[in-house]
Amino acid sequence: MGKTEMYFDTLHVLMERARAQAETVRAAAACVAESIAQGGMLYAFGTGHSHMFAEELFYRAGGLVDVYPVLEEGLMLHSGAAKSTALERMSGYAHILMESLPIREGDVMVIASNSGGNAVSVEMAAECRARGVRVIALTSLAHSRSRTPRNPLGKRLYELAD
Repeated sequence: MGKTEMYFDTLHVLMERARAQAETVRAAAACVAESIAQGGMLYAFGTGHSHMFAEELFYRAGGLVDVYPVLEEGLMLHSGAAKSTALERMSGYAHILMESLPIREGDVMVIASNSGGNAVSVEMAAECRARGVRVIALTSLAHSRSRTPRNPLGKRLYELAD
């Protein structure tokens, strides 16, 4: 089997895994639609490579207008991988970010994180929940469950998501 066939076989496996989450995706979409219909916003957040998810949702021709990306320079890799890694593990950073956002009860926050265990992503979810903001997690459950959380709450992102 050649590399191209292996690539397509891998894509097929990944798409089947995604298809298994169809009901969860529908529930998340309904959550976003309900919020926007009531005048809410969709916030998007991620650190490291996951911040690209927030950028991808924001300001696309023909895309959804009511999207607010949380793009914190220090948490992006172009500011330095070591710095980004240190900041995403820093407890209390999510609270500082939340204080700068116009987020309010009834809004929705999508948080993207491969591991789902670092302080800033988990604490962002906790901050949102405390403010009546629904949380959608985009994460790898297998990866997240295989690691010990690196945050004072001792939680993983998926455990705090709606």
